Amino acid sequence: MIKVAINGYGRIGRISHRVIIQWHSDEIDVVAINAGSSTDIKGWMHLLKYDSVYGLLPFEVSVKPNIDLSKPGLLGHLVVSGKEIPVYSQKDPAQLPWKDLNVDVVIESTGAFTKLEKVQPHINSGAKSVVLSAPAKGPGIPTYVISVNDDKYAGEKIISNASCTTNCITPPAKVIQENFGIEKAMMTTIHGYTSDQRLLDGGHKDYRRGRAAGVNIIPTSTGATLAAGEALPPLKGIFVGLAIRVPVPVGSLADFTFLLKRATTKEEINDAL
Repeated sequence: MIKVAINGYGRIGRISHRVIIQWHSDEIDVVAINAGSSTDIKGWMHLLKYDSVYGLLPFEVSVKPNIDLSKPGLLGHLVVSGKEIPVYSQKDPAQLPWKDLNVDVVIESTGAFTKLEKVQPHINSGAKSVVLSAPAKGPGIPTYVISVNDDKYAGEKIISNASCTTNCITPPAKVIQENFGIEKAMMTTIHGYTSDQRLLDGGHKDYRRGRAAGVNIIPTSTGATLAAGEALPPLKGIFVGLAIRVPVPVGSLADFTFLLKRATTKEEINDAL
């Protein structure tokens, strides 16, 4: 049984937890959650149980609030089908009890810790390994995408699984590169809105993301093509892209344009894919 801790209980953290509960509970054990301070333990339970996109979690979920004043960083416990999971609200990963909980893998899904020096404290706290749910920034954290380069995994303690868009675009890009060769490529992702955008028009360092997410089509940047180059080095420097945020809560569509190194046909490409 793999013991997992989830650091960051937003969309990715909670949906990862749901997937584990519903389909992988026989092989993965969530032993701890480190959530933010935007709500209390009952709020996190409510968000896990009731999801606007995926509906009702078909398991009994309750809470046990923390009444031990000697543990101020512990919000309490989520109780899922009788199993108690401690929920912390600790900004500093170095203060988390990963060693005591014998954590095998930390799912780092805050979106804030993407550099090695920010993620290393998980290892220092006793976790055996860390998987980032976002592209890494800076050196020292390799990127692995399933079916692209996971066969090259060399046992690194800290890795990135890139982003949702990177996992969408890199597998077919690998097929195109290996079979036809790519001179250069362009990608556009039509992407659901995220919590980084504004519900109503408001301030944001990216003026476009400051526009109301539910009523605008918003062009913005994406790091997916850079991350694709980390997983598939022949794409480095030749793959560019942009994102268009649209008023849907989940899902994305990636549109490619490739300039190939040789002539081909639609049928040949379809056969390769």
